[in-house]
Amino acid sequence: MESQKKIETLKSLSFSQRIPPKKLKEFSEFLHPLSFSSGEVIFEQGSRGDSLFIVGEGSVRIEKKSKGKEESVKPLALLGPGDFLGEMALIEEVPRSARAVAAHTPTLLFQLEKKNLFQWLKSQPKTTISFFVELVRILSQRLRRTTQELTLLADFSTHILKRYASSQEFLTQALKQIVSGLEGAWSGEAFLYNEFNQDWEFVSREGKLTQKLSNVPPPVPSSFNRWLSPSAYLVGLPGASGIQGYFLFESSSPLSSQEKNETTITLLTLAKLASSCLENIRHLEEETLKNRLKTAHGTAF
Repeated sequence: MESQKKIETLKSLSFSQRIPPKKLKEFSEFLHPLSFSSGEVIFEQGSRGDSLFIVGEGSVRIEKKSKGKEESVKPLALLGPGDFLGEMALIEEVPRSARAVAAHTPTLLFQLEKKNLFQWLKSQPKTTISFFVELVRILSQRLRRTTQELTLLADFSTHILKRYASSQEFLTQALKQIVSGLEGAWSGEAFLYNEFNQDWEFVSREGKLTQKLSNVPPPVPSSFNRWLSPSAYLVGLPGASGIQGYFLFESSSPLSSQEKNETTITLLTLAKLASSCLENIRHLEEETLKNRLKTAHGTAF
């Protein structure tokens, strides 16, 4: 069963199409299976490595630690079956640039050591170019996604720095910026949680959505951040006391597993930024309301 899984995983990689089945089976024998539970670290940022890994089952979250006044962790990517990780260890001997963590239980990886790879490639000179073309394709794809995300984050940051008269105004502009910045054709809706009547308040819409929430979730984190379909994603805007709002995004066409993983990371990052800004705006709104009440009714308020 394990040997068959190795072959299936290798067949999902484009370079394997040029390899005869017998040679592909020989290659699979160099793959060492490793199983991880959710939350288990595969390798740490800054550690040395001489192996790449191929995801066979489950998923892997790539994270980057940033050092400042407080250490924080930023998710960079979510990898699924057929994806590589740690491939830079085959190209240059430098510390790992990020940490890899299993995101599901079980997560099955196939480890390929550098020495074994080059041993096999020596016996398959025609395959060498195809293999490294595949690596370059993966690296280029990740660079494109990173460039797109950085551009969107930079544009979004300019909106965060502006002053807004209300939470509704901010969410309207934020939704417009995100929808226009995502790759492909997207639509979206924004909602705020009204604490006074304990209900969701529609704020804004960009484009036309076919996906609707049959049951609007309660304002708790566990109800959000999930794909409702291959083309629709629900992301919450967490606050100190619960979810303070949410975005519902929909693509005009279904996304692949890899595209969904990439989009998830981007939307979660943007939602985190939007949440911080929204909290500040709502705090200012409360202070403004208190000051008005004090002016109208005296210091009793």
